[in-house]
Amino acid sequence: MTEKRAQFVALIRQGVGNSEACALVGVNRKTGTRWRYGRIIRNTVGEPVHYPAVMIKPASPRSSRYLSLDERTEIADLRRERCGVQEIARRIGRAASTVSREVTPGHCLAKSGALSSTGALRDGAVDRRDEPPGRCQGKAVVRPVDRGGRPWPRLL
Repeated sequence: MTEKRAQFVALIRQGVGNSEACALVGVNRKTGTRWRYGRIIRNTVGEPVHYPAVMIKPASPRSSRYLSLDERTEIADLRRERCGVQEIARRIGRAASTVSREVTPGHCLAKSGALSSTGALRDGAVDRRDEPPGRCQGKAVVRPVDRGGRPWPRLL
């Protein structure tokens, strides 16, 4: 089975379609799909078991145009230490304008008022505070209902 899987992966890398590669190797199309995308099944105890997908092509490295999470963390740490923009830029090997944009007000690191490398994750929470309360956020009263959907009579 391992040699069939290796043949399947080689065919997919060459650009052969899933159905055709499965036919050439001699496996069911669903088996080829599982090999290609991975799957999760439950074992006899009921725990999920993950079979990873075969690597058809290596993951492309992240573009150097954007700051990585490590760089954002480094910027936040250096800002807490009161380092200037030029100093931070020199330490992480980026342009001072990039660092400046990262720490200016309105950006995810400075929007909530606290410097954090995970500020982008908090942006949603900060923006949600400005929304009006929903229908159920106020004084919601839950009354029991019978099987027909009619409310139970109030007992005084």
